[in-house]
Amino acid sequence: MSDRAKRLLLAVLMCMVWLGHAPVVPAQTGVLREGAKRIVRALARHFGREGVGDVTERATREVVEEVAERVLREGGEELIETVAARTAKYGPDFLHALKNAPSCRRLIKVVDELPPQQAKSALRRLAAGAQGRELAHLAERYGAAALRAELKHPGVGRTLVKHLGEDGIRFANKLSRKEALVLAQHAADIAKLPPSQREKVVELLYKDLKRMIEFMGRFIEKNPGKTLFTAAAVTVMLKHPDRVLGGDEIVFDADGNPVVVTKSGLLGRMTRKAVEPIAKPLEGFARIVFGVLGAGFAAWVAIALWFAYRRRHLRLRAEMGAMRDNDFCGGQGRRGE
Repeated sequence: MSDRAKRLLLAVLMCMVWLGHAPVVPAQTGVLREGAKRIVRALARHFGREGVGDVTERATREVVEEVAERVLREGGEELIETVAARTAKYGPDFLHALKNAPSCRRLIKVVDELPPQQAKSALRRLAAGAQGRELAHLAERYGAAALRAELKHPGVGRTLVKHLGEDGIRFANKLSRKEALVLAQHAADIAKLPPSQREKVVELLYKDLKRMIEFMGRFIEKNPGKTLFTAAAVTVMLKHPDRVLGGDEIVFDADGNPVVVTKSGLLGRMTRKAVEPIAKPLEGFARIVFGVLGAGFAAWVAIALWFAYRRRHLRLRAEMGAMRDNDFCGGQGRRGE
């Protein structure tokens, strides 16, 4: 018998012995013991396929007892069957994730929304102690979207969802790993702002997420240990949102007050930023004006050419008439001679 098989047999026998000889108390009826046995058998099936880890270390009898009792309380034997099936599929991580979850039924539903490979990864994170418990509570509130955010940015997605909620989920989906790290460094401070300021900061993020992240990153680099999203700094920021998005920076004066300053080398770009809002509306108007002027000029040229042609034509006719009259008079004079 292989070492893996020996460990598996030992672990299952230990759980069976415990289940068969545990004292009977009101909370641990025969139905409860039977439910726990089903879960243990499911673990045996899982390790029979997977052959990883040690059951006695990764799925203790306390976890089996607690999960079985909660599952029976939430959904009876039908839910026990569901848990046994998922345990056979995903192993002890599934049990520890259920232990961390506020509701076993809700977590099962959320995990079932993920593809199998994503579900395995999510369960590993859900089973991870205090961090897993925090993620499980977020999944309870925000569903599978919270798990996807954490899977895309491990250790960071959870922070974004915790402090920014559904907005954090949307931002996590749009950002690269590096950008998500920058936002996560400010997320708790944004969440602490007064509601009106928080809402306006989130609006700025939606308006131009990339440039806001760049602005935050520059602040971190140049002001280590300083907090950007204070009530005073946000007040200044909201007075000059275009300057902030355009590349300006917030610095602190000698008295520690936040002020907006133009970044060196950005004058040309800032000029363009100031002109663009005016130039764009005028561009269409200018096209119309120049179109009308162009058409008017073309018409004026055409009319001028026509009159010039007309004058020349009349002048030629007059000259030709004069020449005929001269010829006629000359003929009459020769006949008279």
